[in-house]
Amino acid sequence: MKWLLKDKFIKATWAIRNKNISVLQKHAFMALEHGSEKEIVSFFEELKTSFYDQYEKIISEIVINYLGECLEDGVFSIDEFSNVEQILKLANCENLSIYKTSTFQVTELVTDIIREFLIDEILDEKEAETINALCKSFKMSESDVEQLFLMARLAIIDRNNFRGLNDLQNSDLRLIFHIPTSRQFDLRPLRKGEYVNIWTKSYKDRVYFYQAGVGGRGKIGWLPIEQCSTLYSRLIESEHKGLYKHYIYDASVTNFNDSVTVVQVDLYSDSTIKDSIERDRIAQLTELNNSLKTPYLLRKGRNIEFELNDDFNKDDFKVSLLNRQQYLANPDTIEIHLINSNRHITGVSKEVNSKVLPVIRSIYSGQKLKITVSEQSLSSIRLCFEPILQ
Repeated sequence: MKWLLKDKFIKATWAIRNKNISVLQKHAFMALEHGSEKEIVSFFEELKTSFYDQYEKIISEIVINYLGECLEDGVFSIDEFSNVEQILKLANCENLSIYKTSTFQVTELVTDIIREFLIDEILDEKEAETINALCKSFKMSESDVEQLFLMARLAIIDRNNFRGLNDLQNSDLRLIFHIPTSRQFDLRPLRKGEYVNIWTKSYKDRVYFYQAGVGGRGKIGWLPIEQCSTLYSRLIESEHKGLYKHYIYDASVTNFNDSVTVVQVDLYSDSTIKDSIERDRIAQLTELNNSLKTPYLLRKGRNIEFELNDDFNKDDFKVSLLNRQQYLANPDTIEIHLINSNRHITGVSKEVNSKVLPVIRSIYSGQKLKITVSEQSLSSIRLCFEPILQ
């Protein structure tokens, strides 16, 4: 065992000298945990010399990987933090904010730890003490800690709703909410069957329900997330994935009186969402393909802004289009390029598809266009595409 640990220490030191961060992270903390204090100090001095600009980031990732391994091994207790604090001290990083340096990784790690502790659905005093120590070790603020314990509280209060997310893998889920309402709908009377827009954020402790198309003044009411945690979790999960709301749910008013509004929410399953995205993707590709093949003439000039590379030369560029197959391969980003005499790309359009596509269709259709520079800066140029009247 001693030889094995020494071998890992040698491999970690080798990784520093060869600037191989992946090998370093793999062996470092296992070796450091069992190395002598002198060896550890020497190790960190060499690490700092080789990776001066990245030193704090690397230290953060080593600590996170170490704690992650402890969690996977099922050996996770408050004792682990004394090791972490000692290593940070030897690394001369007592004031390092690991949370600030690696926010996403820390949040993910602590969330996993909370879920692990909540297997028995109770967060006991020892586990709470461990999480507090973890937050202190990572230099997290009080508000960050409150948010973590809010997540824990949700899981304890409504554990079944969190399990309900697993049920959404293959089957849609219908939920009914009774929302306290204490206002008159003066912008537009509330109607049965009308669509309801739902909004929340990860830092909020409630979910808001709105009349669609009225804006913030159309608020129906809100519920604390303890009463709708399946919905809340699905919305946050989907936001992180970048999904549009219409893929996630359909919500409508089923009944109401002066004090309560009843809203029915159909949460779509993973398989339903996947099918909807695929169906929309096919429709998008079909529409784009037909659009590119249909003759089209510009009736008036269009201004297109281009982001320029450092090697752009205003005296050496021309407009270049991709072929139809390339546009269909990436329909979310329709671009026009500027190229120089060596056919190197020196500029790329940065307008929305709806503004760029008419110009592309016009050129595909063989329309003669006059291209002039209407505005230019160091980093961008605006070109005007005007039809040449026959």
